[in-house]
Amino acid sequence: MTKIVILIGFFLLSNNLIAFSDIELGLLKKNNGVILYLLNTSLADVYVNKRFAIGPADGLNEVELVFTNADGQKFLFMSKVRTSPASEKDYNLLGADMFVGRYFSLDQLSRYYALVQGEYKVKAIYKDRHLVDKTAFSEKLESKPISITIE
Repeated sequence: MTKIVILIGFFLLSNNLIAFSDIELGLLKKNNGVILYLLNTSLADVYVNKRFAIGPADGLNEVELVFTNADGQKFLFMSKVRTSPASEKDYNLLGADMFVGRYFSLDQLSRYYALVQGEYKVKAIYKDRHLVDKTAFSEKLESKPISITIE
């Protein structure tokens, strides 16, 4: 029980997530990359799209990452990645106090967004536009920005 309370306390006190309804979207720096995650803070199970495909704001993806350099210049998704629509296998029942996430390496993100060496702020925007199952979570979520360095 103590471990669960500590984990919940960590997420609730963390500076890199914003809560909407009972789902939180966050970004964490980890091992030369970032982890994007959804955390269910409600007491009920929530059906979510766990695919976390990244891409442009108008694509078939669920996640848009917004990179901003020290001069305020924004970097848009530049890669030609083919993303198919989400399917039933991309959805997962997220229990109370559970989370699901995906790791993205900084090398991968540098290619996708044409990032050069330097300091950046990055924030994530999550929106499941597919709704394969109409009971799935469908609100738009936005994380707080975190700082990363591309070397």
